[in-house]
Amino acid sequence: MQNIDRNGPIPIYHQIAMRLEQQIAMGKYPIDSQIPSERTLASTYGTSRTTMRQALSVLEKSGILERRRPDGTFVREKPAKLSPTLSIPVSFVRSMVESGQNVQVDLLSVKSLIPHDTTVTTSLGLHHDQPVTKFVRLIQSESSPIAYVEAFIPLTLFPDVGEKSLPGNSMHEMLFHNYGTIISEADHSIECAPATPTTADWLKLEANTAILKLESCYYDQYDRAVEFVYTHWRADVMKLRMRTTLEPQYKGDIAD
Repeated sequence: MQNIDRNGPIPIYHQIAMRLEQQIAMGKYPIDSQIPSERTLASTYGTSRTTMRQALSVLEKSGILERRRPDGTFVREKPAKLSPTLSIPVSFVRSMVESGQNVQVDLLSVKSLIPHDTTVTTSLGLHHDQPVTKFVRLIQSESSPIAYVEAFIPLTLFPDVGEKSLPGNSMHEMLFHNYGTIISEADHSIECAPATPTTADWLKLEANTAILKLESCYYDQYDRAVEFVYTHWRADVMKLRMRTTLEPQYKGDIAD
């Protein structure tokens, strides 16, 4: 049975739709191939056929699936980009792995330094001369690079963090197991930016190619800024999808 968050803020049908979309994007179901029946998928995901019908409708409306009665449901179009559904705290790799994608994370370097980037020092609440440990990682899917990640951890809070291993390539899991640190909140900003020569080299792009640049600052259970991250996504293969719940602005009576 597929792993679905049944208590989270994202509706089950939407989670399933995004899992199927990512599987189609990765080639599990090629164009013109028939996907399993509603009954089979409902059993796979441990949900009702009504919920599964909602999930398939999402992909049908987006043009990815096509219902051909009475034969079944077929892949009409391959999604142009991968689109992991995000939750807070963000876990891109976990989202992609749970959707069945072959994801590899390589640790390129770990070193302590004095950051000259004011965005990093300001976000982490550091003085200009306070050091951090910088972790550089490369995320690949099907052996193709999709993201170049630079993470900064304040040495004032975690003096020996550079000596720790990353279980499951997860920085947050490492912080929890070694320091009891629980990531409880995060601030994110996304912008389109030109790839630097280093980023372009690792992502196999031409310099100054437009990428998706995500800046993230993570906070622990004591409201301390414990990690700042630059994630540089290849914009030609990735899109970021977020779902939010909005408080109704109008709460007046509704006429019958």
